[in-house]
Amino acid sequence: MNAFDLNARTVSSEGCSTQAEHIDMATGYVLERRTDFTLSGRFPLLHKRFYHSGRMMSPGLLGTRWRCWWDMSLQCDGASVTFTDEQYNQGVYTLPIAGSESRFPPLPQWRLLRRGDDLLMRHVDGLSYRFGHAFGDKLLLSRISDGKGNELTFTYHGAVLSHIILADGRQIRVDTHLGRIKQLTLLTPQALPIQTLVRYEYNPLGYMTSCRAGPGESFDYRYSRNGFLLRSSDLSLTWLEFDYDVKGRALAIRGAEERFNAQLRYDDEQGVVYYKSLFHGFRQYHIDDQNNISRIVFSNGDETANEWRDNCLIAQINARRESCHFSYNDFGQVTAMSILDDKIWEYSYDDSGRLTQYINSKGEVWSYRYDNKGNLVSVSDPFLMQWFYQYTSLGQLAWVISPDTSQTGYRYNRLGQLVTILLADGGTVVFYYDGLGRLVKRCQTLADGSKEGRQFWQYKSGMPHPCAWVDEDGLQANFTYDVTGHLIGVTNSQGLKHDYEYGAFDTLITHSTPQGRNFYQYNHNCQLISVSEDKQIADSSLYFHSHQGQAVQAMTTQQVVSQQSITVFAYDAVGRLESKTLADGTSVHFYYDAIGCLVQQQSRTKEGRVATNITHECDEVVHQLRVLSPDAALTFEYEKLMVPQTRLSRHPKLKESIYELGLNKIAVEV
Repeated sequence: MNAFDLNARTVSSEGCSTQAEHIDMATGYVLERRTDFTLSGRFPLLHKRFYHSGRMMSPGLLGTRWRCWWDMSLQCDGASVTFTDEQYNQGVYTLPIAGSESRFPPLPQWRLLRRGDDLLMRHVDGLSYRFGHAFGDKLLLSRISDGKGNELTFTYHGAVLSHIILADGRQIRVDTHLGRIKQLTLLTPQALPIQTLVRYEYNPLGYMTSCRAGPGESFDYRYSRNGFLLRSSDLSLTWLEFDYDVKGRALAIRGAEERFNAQLRYDDEQGVVYYKSLFHGFRQYHIDDQNNISRIVFSNGDETANEWRDNCLIAQINARRESCHFSYNDFGQVTAMSILDDKIWEYSYDDSGRLTQYINSKGEVWSYRYDNKGNLVSVSDPFLMQWFYQYTSLGQLAWVISPDTSQTGYRYNRLGQLVTILLADGGTVVFYYDGLGRLVKRCQTLADGSKEGRQFWQYKSGMPHPCAWVDEDGLQANFTYDVTGHLIGVTNSQGLKHDYEYGAFDTLITHSTPQGRNFYQYNHNCQLISVSEDKQIADSSLYFHSHQGQAVQAMTTQQVVSQQSITVFAYDAVGRLESKTLADGTSVHFYYDAIGCLVQQQSRTKEGRVATNITHECDEVVHQLRVLSPDAALTFEYEKLMVPQTRLSRHPKLKESIYELGLNKIAVEV
């Protein structure tokens, strides 16, 4: 686990570990997260929605149970303010005085600010949410700003959302019934319809039963009378079904083609969730009083332990009893990470939560600077190499200046779409779009003015995926898709066709070519277990996995020579590959240092004798890597501001070859 993963994690009183697809193992509640559509532009708009089967539910724009970002609200009660986000997370803040802010420790990434009479919630990602539409004692979302001059504005009729004004002037018309969204329609700045983005249907109890959006984003739902999601299905073969206890916790899950089938039981006195599935076996999840997972016991007896503070993971101990510790700032961002109390990584941030410095375990420093709008303007690495970035007045990247002083420029249209790239060598690349924002043409001009690389894309109706691609010579490839957006056919300019067929959960099951067909099979966790060819004499491959999802055996059959070979993989307690044993009995073994870096690779004969040793060395500069084997040496070198660094070991019998990769050099002695 790294710090960037931790910073990206959603802090939630509902816990953060899911198992068996769509179940929060800290609470047992069924979770469903969907993104119905994304509108790109200067300020992209993502329409996300969230469902959970817990006790807390509040009717909103998507009926009862389902919530979206636009359901965020503040509720004032004297000197306190309660914030409710799109996932039912709640925080109680002290009402700040004008010009100040307050925080709620269990939601460290949020701040409540007061600007005059306005109340705003500011997220550590730089977005500010203004709640300026009052309805009773509740304040509804009225504006989202990125701090760079781009805003989304929300307008209401009473307490019902009616329009959203995008940063580029386009609008989204919100059609509602009984306060629930029925349809979202994209409009021009003049309020002329462009396209329908999504449609919803509800049952008489207010539960969403249907969502119709773009390819792959349409679903149907069934519920119990108290709103527990019983079945979720797409328009193809994928579905999931759930059984519940009286508290809304999942007792069983069933999936299409018997995938993700599992059972759960709860010991509330001991705070343990028991989970069983055909694929994962038995697991125990031990829960603390804050609904965080403090310990996981796997089917083979291995354990991992977690320590938490304010919903932030402060320590993790793996199955080998190796520990990793984390420190955080007031925004919940990782400021230090240490492994075995030895190797330490440090992160520094400014007052707005932007990363300003990173120091790795070797003491190397990366520095980051920002302008007053929060745009990243420079990056410097341990070799004193620097990258510089310039932006438009609306925060779009305009120029990149590399350490070698080469410059690349970017131009945009009024919708924020990239229309021109000014290449460092003097050439240009130009992009053209249609009225729905789809790429229809790409032209490249070389520095001498000659043109090359013209490409065209064609579409059917309002579909987002191209149905044809044409190159500058007029050669055309055609594409067809199924109702969920899967590519099912490709025909090239010679008329040769490739066909694809999919099963549940987006698994590719056949691929047909002019030469024949390939078949693919998967296990209960959608991992590939078999590949075979449609021939009279066919080769095939089988793959077997552990309860942890690791490939433990690969079996290849070659029918022509009636030969079957088996490769076996073994792992240590923390999931690192320990050995690979081939069909002839020979094997390769892998050894790691305390922080998990590969330090030795050992080949053995079928009798177990060591045949070769390959060592991997990292010196004090982590970017320098040396790999030594009995007959070859591979050394990676890096340059400081284009000045070569030469630290090659010599061997009289070895010949040296040097290759360049960007600003780096790789020397290979063979």
